Amino acid sequence: MARRPQPSQVPRRRPAAAQERRSRPKPAYLTLPEYPCCRLPNQPPQYPYCPLPEAAPRSQPPRRPFSWRSLGLNILVLLLLSGMVAGVGGGLWLAAALMFNPDSVTSRDWLRRWLPESGMNTHSPQSVADIDADLRQGDRFLGTPLMLPAADGEPAPWLVPVTIPLPHCQNQGTLTLTDLGGSALLTRAWPDINRLSPDCQQVVELRLYRSLPTAPGRSPRYELLDQLSLGGTPEFRVAEFYRHSARSTGSNTALPFTHVEFLGSRPLEPTESVWLTVHGTWSRGSNQANHGQVIQYLPDRQQLQTSVSWVSPEMNQPEWQDITGDGRAELVVNKTVGLEPAFEVFRLLPGPQLQAVSLLDTASDHPAYEKAIALAQAKLWSPALNQMRVAQAAESSRGTWSNAAQIQLEVIDLHAQAAQAQANRVWSNAGQQLTAHLIDGQWAIALEFLDQQVADQRSDLRQALAAGALWQRINAALRITPEDNDLQVWAALTLAVRRDRTAAVTWWRSQTTTEPVAAPVTPAMLQTLEAALPTDLRQRLDALDRPAPTITSAVPATTPAPAAPPSATPRPQPQSLLGIARPIVPSEWGSAVQSSTGQTYEVEITAIQADQQWQRSPLSFLDLSSEQWRSQLGLQAAQSLQLLHWNSPTSLNSLFQPPQTSSAQVLDADVRGDRLLALIEGSGSSRTHALATTARLRPAPFETLAWSQVQQTHQDSDRLRQALQTLLQQEGWSGTGDSLDNVLSQGAIARVTLDDQTTAMVLRLTAGTVSTLQPPLAVPATYTLMVSETGVLLYDEVSGKTQDMVVAIAQLDDGSPVLVIDTGRDYQLRFWNTEFFN
Repeated sequence: MARRPQPSQVPRRRPAAAQERRSRPKPAYLTLPEYPCCRLPNQPPQYPYCPLPEAAPRSQPPRRPFSWRSLGLNILVLLLLSGMVAGVGGGLWLAAALMFNPDSVTSRDWLRRWLPESGMNTHSPQSVADIDADLRQGDRFLGTPLMLPAADGEPAPWLVPVTIPLPHCQNQGTLTLTDLGGSALLTRAWPDINRLSPDCQQVVELRLYRSLPTAPGRSPRYELLDQLSLGGTPEFRVAEFYRHSARSTGSNTALPFTHVEFLGSRPLEPTESVWLTVHGTWSRGSNQANHGQVIQYLPDRQQLQTSVSWVSPEMNQPEWQDITGDGRAELVVNKTVGLEPAFEVFRLLPGPQLQAVSLLDTASDHPAYEKAIALAQAKLWSPALNQMRVAQAAESSRGTWSNAAQIQLEVIDLHAQAAQAQANRVWSNAGQQLTAHLIDGQWAIALEFLDQQVADQRSDLRQALAAGALWQRINAALRITPEDNDLQVWAALTLAVRRDRTAAVTWWRSQTTTEPVAAPVTPAMLQTLEAALPTDLRQRLDALDRPAPTITSAVPATTPAPAAPPSATPRPQPQSLLGIARPIVPSEWGSAVQSSTGQTYEVEITAIQADQQWQRSPLSFLDLSSEQWRSQLGLQAAQSLQLLHWNSPTSLNSLFQPPQTSSAQVLDADVRGDRLLALIEGSGSSRTHALATTARLRPAPFETLAWSQVQQTHQDSDRLRQALQTLLQQEGWSGTGDSLDNVLSQGAIARVTLDDQTTAMVLRLTAGTVSTLQPPLAVPATYTLMVSETGVLLYDEVSGKTQDMVVAIAQLDDGSPVLVIDTGRDYQLRFWNTEFFN
């Protein structure tokens, strides 16, 4: 076999072009008939290879730039989807919890804000014994329940008062519903448990319960639907009705509510609100009043809410009356005091809600309407009603009489009916009869009555005309209807009584001519002016000035008449006086006086001491002339008085410092209506105001105490702590009494002797001390309060809240305590009367 030749040991290098062709991938070949020049690998050789051109590389799409907006949208969608999933899951959990364990849900504060009140149950159903046991832990008691009307298909709810014992009550025993005369239904639904006596309870809360189905033989169980905390009526809102009486000054102390009952006789319909009232009583001496608050129960929402508060000096309850005649009842509160009719009327508006009818809102531009409203604001009800009917007739004919004007007319008519009833009543006292006619604006009828009675009842009639309220009413009527001749006569007669005959005559002259009367009026001028008076006016002035005739039995002329018995008890001789001194210029006094360069004061006598007793304003014997009063009180010219002045207190001890004194002399004295006035001239430096007196005021005896000493007697510390806590809570403080010990230890405390049987503690806290309270008070101020040994708050003061400020705790000559209050305009005195300062 022939040997094949061996390859060379040196590898043969292929050409570069051939190498490139071998490394290049084989091209694809077209198989379509449109390209006959090309063949596939298995086709005959007559078809030559026809390589395709290389395809261009596929282009990539451009990359989008980064966008925050797209990212935010994606996150938002993700959050929405997560929230939907969480909401569905939470709803399923809440539904299951409300069905199987509702207390675990409704006890959460964050969820209570979103759930409807009517659908919440914050307490598990309880038996009467369980409810009573829970209340007893807080020294509270169940009151007598009231069954409320039930909505369709619902069990009747129960309104249950929660009460606490009234302090210092004489009848602190507890009673059962059977003792209180409860019905069989009431005693069966609320089994007998001990309750407070109605006379010794204070209602502090109202609860709304719903009875639940109970198996036979088991105690009834109740579900708490709503509860409403109650405070009380501030005492000053009640005492303001008796502001003419010095015995009734009032304070911020909350008067307790003691009773709960349905309001009036309005039908109780399940579809409407149910109206109730909580109320209590107030009394100071002979003054008394009912006070309370209207409570509204909404059956559809099963909710209680407070409405308007009310005060009735005549001890009446609010009642529903249809005063408009449209079939819809209005709530009427009787606020009448004495002979002065006063009513507050509330309309029932959709909601439902109560809205007071105001005579200040303008409902028409008719001149008669405007005059009627002005007369009504002056409390001249009958003349106002006459003018209102004139406006009604004119506006109704044009179709412009509004419902608002009509309700105002009905309110005026309500007052006018009461005033006319008072005037038509037969009074045993001529002064009261005359006052009733004048209050109603019956000027002509009152003149006829005066002519008939002045001869025998002069003193009573003069005292009635001296009243400041009547003069204000007559003066207001003159501004509205100055053309009324009868009214002008009454203005002249009232001026003659309140001031003097000269003032009446000169005023009448000013009404009939524009020519001024020269001052001073001499006796000759007065005689000339009186000659120009109408005859009937001059006769009436003479009758009011002439003393009442003395009636003696007929006896022979030769026999001396027996001494007539005294017609009245001899007046006690005044020994001392107290008066409020206000600086004036001599020209303001009204009559010519001679004074030097000293400061002149007008002094209003407010208290007189006679037979060891102090008589306070309004003073009696006002029918005496100025000369008689000067003699009785020793207010002759050049008589000496003392002017007392106190600086603003800077500490508790400064309340027991003697006053600064200066002397003054009497220049003149006068009786003006029911006011006894004196003009004096001081010798000391000018003061803004002072106290003028012939009596001696000295600081009341006191003893300073530390808080640690007060704590040795638990009753004293508890009373002082409770009084301070009440006062602070009225200013918005939310703390408890236990946290006050630190503040009390920094305060100034004194024990004051008021009389032989009574002492009181006085506490003064500076603003710096109050600022250390926890939790802090929004606006720290200086607090001063006085608490009696029986726990009665005798005085309280918060600096900056009012201008009133106690500057002295003093004693008079007879040892009786008195508080001196600086009002910023003058000094006011509050006397001790064995129970409180007034």
